[in-house]
Formats: sequence, C-alpha cells, structure tokens
Amino acid sequence: MNGEVKDFSQVINSLFENISPQKAKEALTINNEWNKVLGRIKSAANPYEGRNIADHTRVIDLKNGLLLVESDHPGWTSLVQMHKNFILKGIKMDFPYLKINNIAIYLKGKYDPLKENGAESYSVEKMKNVIEEKAKKDEEEIENYMKRAGNNKKTEKKAPKSLPPEIEAIFNNILGNQPLTN
Repeated sequence: MNGEVKDFSQVINSLFENISPQKAKEALTINNEWNKVLGRIKSAANPYEGRNIADHTRVIDLKNGLLLVESDHPGWTSLVQMHKNFILKGIKMDFPYLKINNIAIYLKGKYDPLKENGAESYSVEKMKNVIEEKAKKDEEEIENYMKRAGNNKKTEKKAPKSLPPEIEAIFNNILGNQPLTN
C-alpha cells in the first residue's frame, strides 16, 4: 500500500461501482427461477429430486440464450440433462423475457468447456462453439459406426440350415440316437 488511508465507505463503493443493479437483479431472478423450476421436479422414488438437484447445481452465466450450469457430481449432471426439456419449458413459461433456448452443464473442476488452454476468462460464445464442434464430431462418429455396421450385415454369412454330419452324430449320441429335427 502507498500509506494512504481510505474511508471504509470509499472501499465498499469502489468494490461495487462496476456492478449494475439491473444485472444483479437479473442474476438473482435467474437463480431463483432455476431453483423454483427444479423444485417442481418430482419422481416416484424421490419426491424431493428437484430440490436435491438444485442443491448440487448452480447457474454460472446466461448469454445469447444459453444458460451455463455447473454441477458437483456426474449424477446431478445426468439428472439435469434428463430433465432439460422440463426445465427449459418451466423457465420459458415463467420468464419468457429471459429468452433461454438451451442449457449447457458441466462438472465442476473436471471439464470446463469455456476454458481454452487454461485461460481463466471465457465467453459463452466460445463454449457454444466447443459444444457444437463436439456434437458434430459425435454425429460423425455415429454415422461412421452406422456405415460400418451396415457393411458388416451385408458380409455376414448366413448360418447353415443343418449341422455338419460329425457334429450331428455327437448330438445324436448325447440324445440317445434320436435324430435332430429343425
């Protein structure tokens, strides 16, 4: 420090001067809406499933219609994916002005699709591009697999309608000389 003494109110004001009240209100609204919609999720096995999901996930960002969510365990990530359409419909019904079109979820500390080469700052646009590229690669892999599977079916040999005589003799011997029938 340079030895200058600052009034505590100046320190607090300087900390909060870049935070817009409108953005803070919007962030609180999004977070509350996330929890509210998740609270409506119930399953036969667990009537508190949505509340449990809310306890293990958090909204990170909303930009260009993409809601970025972080979870603390792969199981919660899977549950959010499973209920994704329900969550999107709930948010759109209650707050259509938020214009949320999609949800991207990642596991805390394991995979951050927004970070590039360890960079600390990231944008939703970068994340969207990463997800789209991964989806495209996955689609190509599925297509290639389906092509290979289609080729294998054409080259498969059909099973013979009868057994070779030596194998049929073994079976006849086991069955007490009763001939095998199809």
